[in-house]
Amino acid sequence: MSVYGRRPKISARFRERATELYEKARYTGDILAFSPPLIIEEAQIEEIFETVAQVLRETA
Repeated sequence: MSVYGRRPKISARFRERATELYEKARYTGDILAFSPPLIIEEAQIEEIFETVAQVLRETA
């Protein structure tokens, strides 16, 4: 998911939360990279997306 480009206002808001996202999850520049292990549990998948959703809600 690219957060730069055609929507500069959205990009600016996302960059404001970059440090927080890095502390809660792995933030890699202008993308969110998901690379869970093959033996991941459903609860772990939910945790990943809940964390990202929380940071994005705080940014909106």
